[in-house]
Amino acid sequence: MAGIGAITTTVSILIVVLNTLVLASFVLFGSLREKAADYLILNLSITDLLLGLLVLPFSIVHKLSGSWYFGPLACKFWQSFDICLCVQSVWAAMLLSIDKYLYVAYPLRYISMVTTQRLCIGVLISWCVAFAFAFLPNMTNASVDVEIQSSLPPELCVYVLNTAYALAAFFVNFFCPFLVILFTNYRIYRAVKHQTRRIRQLQVLERTSASGNSGTQPDAPFLSKSEIKAIKITGVLIGSLVIMWLPLFVTLVIDTICHCVDPVIFETVNWLGYCNSMCNPLLYACNTNYRTAYKRILCCDLNSPRPEDSQNAGVVPLPRQNRRD
Repeated sequence: MAGIGAITTTVSILIVVLNTLVLASFVLFGSLREKAADYLILNLSITDLLLGLLVLPFSIVHKLSGSWYFGPLACKFWQSFDICLCVQSVWAAMLLSIDKYLYVAYPLRYISMVTTQRLCIGVLISWCVAFAFAFLPNMTNASVDVEIQSSLPPELCVYVLNTAYALAAFFVNFFCPFLVILFTNYRIYRAVKHQTRRIRQLQVLERTSASGNSGTQPDAPFLSKSEIKAIKITGVLIGSLVIMWLPLFVTLVIDTICHCVDPVIFETVNWLGYCNSMCNPLLYACNTNYRTAYKRILCCDLNSPRPEDSQNAGVVPLPRQNRRD
């Protein structure tokens, strides 16, 4: 039990520290917040930080002690925040996928389509959905299995979902976003694969032209190699988020139907989802600007010139105006 406590405490501390580092980077370095899409990363980072502050400390105490010491009202809020932030993580991944898809599919119209105002509306809607599915049913006991819940000791803060709520939450908050993520990333994969092939063809023609042979060059690709790399990094971020949260949502549905899931399995898949909030800031570091900002903050080097936008600034850079559809 001591080993479990040490691991979970370390994960919780790392989630808070790393996501605080992301927020500090966002505030201190303007190159990380110049584009509307950068605020989607801010949204995901805030979600992860709230999880580390409002959910995980109580989860650790509850797990290690086997009892709930904070009262029934705090229990309700803790459970509600747990569900809300889990749901918000999935919706944040969906918003990132949609943004990345629009960037690849409509490069010339992207700037006019994806504005800060529209992104804020999308983020606000995602938070409203998360709060509606978490707080309202939980606070009114509409989401719990009353018969099983009433048989449990009052000192345990256990959340037993009824079948109707679990299925509705699964389809609305995971299955539907997952379909959107799957569709958009498949289209993005095809586009990136096509653009990679065009870049290689262009490089071959350039070498041929340099050797004295004439040839007709194809149109320049609308995605550069650095932009393709940035899109792939975002794809890894989204994929890891879905993969790490998928076992929890599936386990919740199975346990609601048959009540046959071992508590150890449930705790394991639950913390697997929590660990995603620790992995996200590390994946951001694959981007040059975030990595530079991390180093500058950790080294207390805030007086020298701040990093300027580079080819891969942000998670997905803005399209150039001279690109073709």
